[in-house]
Amino acid sequence: MRKEFLHEELVTHIPNLMNAYGRFQYHSEPDKIWSLGNEIDHQKHIYELTAHFNNTDRRTTELQFGLDKMCSDFHSHLSRSLLGNNWTITKNLHKQPMLVCFFDHEGTRQRQTLARSVYPHIHGLLLIHDTTFEKFIDITEKRPNERRYLLQKPWAFKEVSFKPTFNGVEGMKEFVSYALKFDKTSAKSGNNLFPWDIYPKSNKKWNSALNEIPEDELRYYSSALKRYRN
Repeated sequence: MRKEFLHEELVTHIPNLMNAYGRFQYHSEPDKIWSLGNEIDHQKHIYELTAHFNNTDRRTTELQFGLDKMCSDFHSHLSRSLLGNNWTITKNLHKQPMLVCFFDHEGTRQRQTLARSVYPHIHGLLLIHDTTFEKFIDITEKRPNERRYLLQKPWAFKEVSFKPTFNGVEGMKEFVSYALKFDKTSAKSGNNLFPWDIYPKSNKKWNSALNEIPEDELRYYSSALKRYRN
């Protein structure tokens, strides 16, 4: 699923993939008209997330080498929490949440590139199936800052919090652009070994659903690309 993209291409590629995955989640329900824009407006199934690492003060390259396993384990933990122990069986594949993870560390907002990080974290996007929404509410806790916090902490992260995506698809693009600060800042230094990835990894059913979606729909949110060029 993952390939090399320019920063500005990713800003629209991620919403396009989430739109496609939403179509995959409801492919067996022809009466369900699913669109990313409508789901964001409902503020129910799509969340921005932040996850803080347990282990800190390490080389940023070392942190990235272990990132795929950490994010994959987190996706498995979340899927099991939402769907139970049968989360991997065929009838539940389309109900698994979609998780997009972006690696980041302190200082990237000021365009700093660090060899070591004491505050590594993940920015991410989460898309959950409607049938698992009530369970998502059960396994998270809303706090005064309006974010929801995961009650049971996966081993790799000491804290995981969520908030709904706002301001439509354009708001999601702005968040993706922000979440890619590390990738953009570290591109010249070569430290961006694992800046982002998507979970679950592709499977036959998801690939089949993607193949049935017209190419113009996969590029539906790419029309405003020039706005995000530097």
